[in-house]
Amino acid sequence: MTIFKFLNLAAWLFGRAVLTQHISGVVDLKQCPHGKILRKDIRDLTTQQRLDWSQCFVTLSNRGDLEHLHDYHGRDLYWSYAHFSPLFLLWHRLFIRDLEILMLSECNLDFGMPYWAWDIDSVNPWRSIIFSEEFFGTHDTTTKFVNTSIFQYGMYNYNITRDFNENMTSFFTTDQLESILDINKSFSKMSVDFEYSAHGLVHHALGGNMRSGPISTHDPLFWLHHTFCDLLFYQWQTYNNNTFKFDSQYYDRNRYVSRDTFIQPWNVTINETLVVDNFCYVYSPLESQARNLASDLIIDNEHLKNITIPLNWCYPIPECNDTTITRVWDDILHNNANFSQININYFINIVLIFL
Repeated sequence: MTIFKFLNLAAWLFGRAVLTQHISGVVDLKQCPHGKILRKDIRDLTTQQRLDWSQCFVTLSNRGDLEHLHDYHGRDLYWSYAHFSPLFLLWHRLFIRDLEILMLSECNLDFGMPYWAWDIDSVNPWRSIIFSEEFFGTHDTTTKFVNTSIFQYGMYNYNITRDFNENMTSFFTTDQLESILDINKSFSKMSVDFEYSAHGLVHHALGGNMRSGPISTHDPLFWLHHTFCDLLFYQWQTYNNNTFKFDSQYYDRNRYVSRDTFIQPWNVTINETLVVDNFCYVYSPLESQARNLASDLIIDNEHLKNITIPLNWCYPIPECNDTTITRVWDDILHNNANFSQININYFINIVLIFL
């Protein structure tokens, strides 16, 4: 056996072992067989890298190798503390890493999970190259099905939909994100503010699969969106040395969260998950290519003030109306909201994203 055949066999056996671990739910998310990997904006990848990532995602999905991940995200056991809780950002950090390890081992990629920096598309998100045939596909405005790119049904085993809510005329800008991710906030307040506002807005605005929690992971944009959320979380941690900033507290269902709490199903503690270096990836800042491909290079920091909030966002709360939702939304945008005092029912609009 030549050395090349031996190395190929070893790589194949390692890949099979990782896949078996994934399916059985015991994968070690802190393994680093590929060393430190770089996560870039999808627009900063080369054309070949982007095609390789897309083909890998579709191949794994069509083989059924992603079903355990879809199950994790939709299962009540994990859903209840992966969302609307202090574990939101931490749970999704591990969730993304799970897929990343699988793609690295199965497809021999030499780069990490790409992200979609939607803040540079914020003024005109629907013009983004992300929604082109070249990237993640256009969709039929009547049926809502994605009908171009490798992610169209027939090439991809899920018939994913997108239904742009064009009342949502922009995403959060870079400046608005900096306000939400204020370094002086406690971890739990930052996490809740971010989940309910900037993160939730993208899910609701894209509609279709992205608006339904149990099937949102079928849309590959889910993974790029949440990788960007992790990047923002990482930036918040690195500013002013916030890496280990975490406030233990009770949350829904009277669960107590502490640094020693294990995040399921991976059995990694909160304290371990707070440290990105434990997971062998680093983020690359946006390069000129991504900025040149942004939907609009002129970021209007006042643009979000003009968002029209659909009334059905707050249904069925009787006291909820356009005035109350607009007031609460305005509080978020101007960083005046004290989430401990605002009636959480006002945010039923975001909960409905995942129903």
